[in-house]
Amino acid sequence: MNMKKSKLKCCLLALSVTAAIVPAAVYADNQTDNLRQQVDDLQNQVDRLENTAAERNTDSSFHMAGYGSVEYADPDSGNAAFNKVLVAPIIHYNYQDWLMFETEFELSNTADGGTELALEYASINLFLNDYVALGAGKFLSPIGQFRQNLHPSWINKAVSAPAGFGHGGAAPLSETGLQLRGGFPLGEMRANYAIYVGNGPTLAAAVEGQGGDYELAIEEVETEGRTSDPDGKKSFGGRLGLLPFPGLEIGISAIISNIISSELPKTASRSATSSV
Repeated sequence: MNMKKSKLKCCLLALSVTAAIVPAAVYADNQTDNLRQQVDDLQNQVDRLENTAAERNTDSSFHMAGYGSVEYADPDSGNAAFNKVLVAPIIHYNYQDWLMFETEFELSNTADGGTELALEYASINLFLNDYVALGAGKFLSPIGQFRQNLHPSWINKAVSAPAGFGHGGAAPLSETGLQLRGGFPLGEMRANYAIYVGNGPTLAAAVEGQGGDYELAIEEVETEGRTSDPDGKKSFGGRLGLLPFPGLEIGISAIISNIISSELPKTASRSATSSV
């Protein structure tokens, strides 16, 4: 009798285990089918994207960015005011991996409520190799590092630029010409460089002449990249930067240029030139 009870218990246990395994197996099969379906759906999406990319010209890419700012100033020698509202759209166009066109416009309001449009830079860049890019057009000056990397209002939170780097300062704002720039490893460090030739700055000056003698009342140095070269002599400049470790850059830059007033008569240009 006891033996029969034991056999009965064994049969009941076997049925119970079997009943428990069957739902688990069914659940696993359902999960596998769901995963297969998801993989098939993903594969179909990839196929559609590949077909779409094949139909389009993937050699070209277009990117648009930009920034805007509102400035408020309270100078010691004037009245506090919201003195500038600026919008600066930036456009990039790339062709494959060897050509890039970049430009930035600046739209800002004026003191009398008007609108001013300016071309901040516009250049075509050819990537000759991994370490050298050749640019042509109007580009931000690499002299002093500030203009090319730190001057946008979303980076430079101060109302004004550092001494010498603003409008009318000694350091050029931009240049129109040719530029070679790039970077390369230097042992454990990294290095970057920029070398350029351009039309150079001019003097904003009042010219007074009588009997062949001319006097200049210099107002400021016009360092915005221009498409004219009054004296016909080009400006040469460059910068070398070393990065011993991330977060620190040590650089040196220089520019050599003759500066004359764009209003000075050609007969007196030579006697009124100066160098920086």
